[in-house]
Amino acid sequence: MKEERIEQLATTSTQSSWLDLSVSSAAALQLPLPLRGSKKHKHATDPPPVYMVGEAVYVEFTVKNPLAVEVVLKQLHLFGSVQGSSSCSTSIDFPVSQDERGVAVVAVDRQDISLPPHAEAVVRLSVVPHDAGVVRIQGVRWALNAHVHGEHTFDLPGMLLQDSLESRATRARAPNTTLVCDIQPAMPWLGVSFTRDGNPLPTPLTCLEGEVLTLDLHVANKGSYALSHLTLVCSSWLYVVEGVAAGGDDDDAVVTSRVVGASGHVTTLPTLTLNPNESKSFKVHCSSRTLGPQQVRFLFRYANANNSTRRVVPVEFEIEVLKGLTVSHAIHPSYNDITEYVLALSVRRKRNMVHDGDNEDDLHHLFCHWVL
Repeated sequence: MKEERIEQLATTSTQSSWLDLSVSSAAALQLPLPLRGSKKHKHATDPPPVYMVGEAVYVEFTVKNPLAVEVVLKQLHLFGSVQGSSSCSTSIDFPVSQDERGVAVVAVDRQDISLPPHAEAVVRLSVVPHDAGVVRIQGVRWALNAHVHGEHTFDLPGMLLQDSLESRATRARAPNTTLVCDIQPAMPWLGVSFTRDGNPLPTPLTCLEGEVLTLDLHVANKGSYALSHLTLVCSSWLYVVEGVAAGGDDDDAVVTSRVVGASGHVTTLPTLTLNPNESKSFKVHCSSRTLGPQQVRFLFRYANANNSTRRVVPVEFEIEVLKGLTVSHAIHPSYNDITEYVLALSVRRKRNMVHDGDNEDDLHHLFCHWVL
């Protein structure tokens, strides 16, 4: 429950910092219990998805050929309208979309496909907005054998309205906002990847119980604007990022402890600024708390230079935690000499091995390498 609450607040929080999530009390991080007989509230109209200027918007659909002859579709492209553009006060249509200065507002992808008789194909088209506003994708157009022009309008049904008896009786539906895109001003684009010893992570990543893994975190700004206010949160793993600022405006406050989990679930990098095409790497020391197969999920939130617009990038990978050796120790005073102490070590093997003889030899070599 606590992990779900942390990820929910991290995704929906509008605060400039996520550090309040790591210091919140256990009661504040608990999800409210549903009342008996209560139903989950559903919004009739969801907000349109948010895209940035220069980011491609993809639409995927299926094209079928019911004829007994081959069909060639030329110049297959999306069409729609743009509203609220800063460079044009009125609504304009695309692909013939130019503002008052004659500059194209939306770049449209065009494809040619050939369909054999009674065949179908999945087509993926895209539009790239070059100005902020609201883009409404209405349908797709094509030219059949370069002579006959046709178009198809997307008619996606919305959610059934349950707000009144009249809406229920007429089975009224809310408008579908799937093909409506809210285009925000341009932002940096964050690329995140994890590697181990210079190699990509295997699927799944295997580790032992209590083992501390050291992974390389690579972040890169692939956009055309500066990136700042990078923050990461992970509630499914204990981790610590080596060599980053601990928080606040003090540049000298650098994390030097390698205690996994000491920094909590949230880590901020307030002094990190990535210019376009700039990248940086960090060492991440992490360990799992439970056994078995798991899904590790990191959330990276970043903002533009003035911290006015933020975005979240999720990174997921699978791990499998196996049982291994656990070592415990105790220090007792000596009964013979008051100035001496006795160090007692206890090694327990939790994993069922096949070759017992090899395990005994490995355990013997392990005890021979103790350094006091």
